[in-house]
Amino acid sequence: KPQESKIISPAWSMVQREWTFFEKAKELAHVSDMDSYEVLYMNQKAMETYGISSPEELKGRKCYEVFYGNSSPCAMCNNERLLEGEFIEWKYFNPTINKHFLLMDTMTKKNGHRCHFELAIDISENEASRQTLSRHESLEACINEGIRHATCEPDPDKAIGIILEYLGR
Repeated sequence: KPQESKIISPAWSMVQREWTFFEKAKELAHVSDMDSYEVLYMNQKAMETYGISSPEELKGRKCYEVFYGNSSPCAMCNNERLLEGEFIEWKYFNPTINKHFLLMDTMTKKNGHRCHFELAIDISENEASRQTLSRHESLEACINEGIRHATCEPDPDKAIGIILEYLGR
């Protein structure tokens, strides 16, 4: 059984009760300190996804290190745009774990600290389906264009050649 997540810093014990709501969620949830970038909380799904076996592994580690393998804050970090009570929704492909996410970020304040709360929904399957559909639509458009040109050709052999040429694209 996976170990339950918990707030890493002792100063955040009060916050732990608030975030345990997300423990059994299918979505990934995590909280980090906006000033130090330290990861304060990850739910079970987030820990499993990022290969974290216990909350103790996170002690003192930065969000950009844990989630993206970076040694400094990410270029796409939206900490400065976050406002308490408002969510920023965006999509991002995380190359570290090869997954597409719909992300919902907000700021919350705990014990005088600004915290970045993120809820991440794995949309990798949806994204793969969308890309497959897009490729099929492109192929269909190409075939239709070939058929349109082929039907204008009076010579059947040339018409077949035109269709084959379009299929080869």
